[in-house]
Amino acid sequence: LPIDIFIIGFVEPLNNKDTTNRQGTLNQYVLTQLIKRYLPILSSTDPTSSFVANQVWKRFFDYRSVFQAWSGIENSYYEEIRDEQSGGGVKGIWIKGSFRSEIHDFIMVYLPNFVVFGNTPHFYTEYMMTLHSLLLLQGFKSPAIFIPYLPTLDDGQQFPSQLVTVLKVWEYVTDSNPGAKFFLSGDSSGGNLVLSFLLFRNDPKFEIFDDEQVQTLRDFKTIKPDGSILISPILKFAGINKRTNETNCSDFISSEFICKLREKYLPDEVSEYDFLHSPGYCNNVNSWKEAFPTVGILLIWGSDELMANEIEEFGKLLSESGKVKKWKGGSKIHSWPFMSFTTETQQDEKEDSCFMMAGIISRMILWQTPTYLEPETAQEPMNLLTIDDEH
Repeated sequence: LPIDIFIIGFVEPLNNKDTTNRQGTLNQYVLTQLIKRYLPILSSTDPTSSFVANQVWKRFFDYRSVFQAWSGIENSYYEEIRDEQSGGGVKGIWIKGSFRSEIHDFIMVYLPNFVVFGNTPHFYTEYMMTLHSLLLLQGFKSPAIFIPYLPTLDDGQQFPSQLVTVLKVWEYVTDSNPGAKFFLSGDSSGGNLVLSFLLFRNDPKFEIFDDEQVQTLRDFKTIKPDGSILISPILKFAGINKRTNETNCSDFISSEFICKLREKYLPDEVSEYDFLHSPGYCNNVNSWKEAFPTVGILLIWGSDELMANEIEEFGKLLSESGKVKKWKGGSKIHSWPFMSFTTETQQDEKEDSCFMMAGIISRMILWQTPTYLEPETAQEPMNLLTIDDEH
């Protein structure tokens, strides 16, 4: 690996590199190669697990915050919670505004990629605090973001344990803030869970749960999300054939890895083509129309990621069911907003997707919030950048 990094990073001419590595930083290439090599063997019993440990990312964020004097995130803070009243205890991280009301006008529940970061919500803390700080400038009175802990495959938690947790989390958040507008969002396998939630909420199938899970969902009730952000959803865990160009693909996700996920994620008694765990198999436009968020969906993916074609086709299907803004990052890979945020050295490049996302959320939902319509509480959004222009 060090020799490979040295040759690609310092010896190979720029015009010989693929577009992803040509436009990305050396940090991105190094991180991509590390993930590609160690992701298939990632386990809590392996030393590599330290790279995705919650405490590691928490300390990393705390260190960076002090080092940068909380620049850009000084108006936001996080708090860790555990709600014991939510049928087993909802755990997660709230991101809120300093000196802002506890009555929130907008809340986004963000579902982590449970394959890697189910127990590591702090991986998302810095990104989400940056996004939250920008939402404060976009006209929202008191926005909030909640990142829950999700059951992980490493703990032996298979489908539908993750969906049960999402149902509890959503009920906890919406019940505690009845006047807010809500987004349910996620990346990678977390994006899958968002789609699974939408389909299940529209047509509940309690037979997929065991008796204990059914008991915790006995009084199941939930509202429809106002909107969703989906970043590189995997869409399905079966029927993924190896690509002819996969060996040279810049993405760290492979068809072989997805097949291994299927073996760990899906119980033997569950059909591998069931759209509740693999929503990419649901091609019924009417089902998506009924399940669709009230305002719409922002779909984000990279042009060079393994599932790029499937996501693009899925976006066309969703567009027949409701309003979808499709955002394909040129020369980008799986979950590229977080990859860029982690590896870019220039601040504007690092936070570019946060600026874009905050502006799009504001345009999607701000008019729906009661506080924006009241002259005493209204705050006009700042035009931080023109999100419809190339920049």
